[in-house]
Amino acid sequence: LKDADGTLWFGGINGITYFNPKDISVSSKPWDIRITDFYLHDGPVRKGSLSGGKPIIDCPVYEATEFHLSHNDNTFSIEFSPIEYDAPERLNYVCAINDGEWIQLPDGINRYPFYNLSAGTYHFKVKSVVNGVYSAEKTITIHIAPVWWASIWAKLIYTLIIIGVIALILFQMLNRYRSKQQMLEHMH
Repeated sequence: LKDADGTLWFGGINGITYFNPKDISVSSKPWDIRITDFYLHDGPVRKGSLSGGKPIIDCPVYEATEFHLSHNDNTFSIEFSPIEYDAPERLNYVCAINDGEWIQLPDGINRYPFYNLSAGTYHFKVKSVVNGVYSAEKTITIHIAPVWWASIWAKLIYTLIIIGVIALILFQMLNRYRSKQQMLEHMH
């Protein structure tokens, strides 16, 4: 039965159920989202976890904004969740990397994997979406260090060696030129 004010009434074997569709509202509150876990080779990262002998994070995962990984630890996944939400079945996520296109994750998926990333800095962004309403964006930065022979220090040493070799060659050429000049002067 639908009465004059729009209330719907249903009768059943356990009694009567009624509601007014005007009283049902879809929440338009944007949800806050947080990183709940960071898995390195499928093992959870915690404060004090090491990668290449150095700490990955110096605080709990949910507070971390930067993750530092060695070149060997370039396969990982990031798990995320809204801080509070009461209807997860309507919740979806979109992710982006380094200002790339937003990727819609399948229903029920709240984990994003990365495989064999190259050395560099990556900015991972995630938002939740419920009924077309997007949460605030959560961004973290992942730094993957290069192998030792491609590090900044190694490149500086290579540059110094190259400059030294060029200087040595130029010095040798200058000495030969001077020697030839002196021989020519003695011959005249």
